[in-house]
Amino acid sequence: MHKDESDYVRDLVRKDQVKNAEFYATLSAIEAGYQSGVSERNLGMVTK
Repeated sequence: MHKDESDYVRDLVRKDQVKNAEFYATLSAIEAGYQSGVSERNLGMVTK
């Protein structure tokens, strides 16, 4: 567990930073996909 309140708060902050980093990485990937445009290929072409 945590040895004191300060250690607990640091742990919460660390977990929040990891969660935010994962969120922004996902958001960035979504934006990159959006910016790449619409593919000319259909599902059959993609799954070959």
